[in-house]
Amino acid sequence: AAYQEGATAVHAKMVEIFRNEQESQNQELTELQDRVEHPALDAVEAKVQRLHDREYRAPTRDVPCADERAECLRCYGENAGNPLKCAETVAALDQCAQAVRRVHLEEAK
Repeated sequence: AAYQEGATAVHAKMVEIFRNEQESQNQELTELQDRVEHPALDAVEAKVQRLHDREYRAPTRDVPCADERAECLRCYGENAGNPLKCAETVAALDQCAQAVRRVHLEEAK
């Protein structure tokens, strides 16, 4: 009985030592993994940020002649059988478009 109690105590001590060693190794592996992964993760995040910064974004501005265009569409919708009734509306859109074109050509010089 005394031998069995001693063997059980030795076994319990060996299990405790093994668990402590295993916890120590797990902690070391976690620290190593953190040292390896964090710089890699930082590098990936930096690359993603650079790509995001380079992404093309079209300048936002109002669509030229939007009102005239909307009026033409409304007129054509109301006069589907006789689109010639929209001649004045189309002329107004054409004048607006020509004015915008002139402005852009001047800006390009």
